[in-house]
Amino acid sequence: MIKNPIYTAELMASGCSVEVSVNGIATFISSEEGTVSVDWDLNLLILKKGVQNLTLMVKPLKGETLIRKKAIVRIQIVIREGVEEYVPQEVITDKVEISFLEKKDLSVFIHTNTFSAEGSPAIKGLRIMKK
Repeated sequence: MIKNPIYTAELMASGCSVEVSVNGIATFISSEEGTVSVDWDLNLLILKKGVQNLTLMVKPLKGETLIRKKAIVRIQIVIREGVEEYVPQEVITDKVEISFLEKKDLSVFIHTNTFSAEGSPAIKGLRIMKK
């Protein structure tokens, strides 16, 4: 059981620019040529219990007008224990994989998703500050 949750986004993108937002706040932006593979904590963006909004915006690389047909993006949200050791992480969203091989020519592609958060250190910190 996870008692001290750390929510983490795991992203891989290739052949495109990508921007990830959680609850309307941009958390990751990349327009790098080649493949980008990153993960980062989302806890500071989770300010209330319940449903959290995730938005993935895919755009062409700099100097291009359309997303490349060979572009691909994968993203998932996982939760792991922040304090105790040897507690396995859990995937809390389906792994989303977006390929552009069969899509029409696009200059922007937006994917939205949600995930549920039971709490985070940011929520606990805000409660302490309110007292």
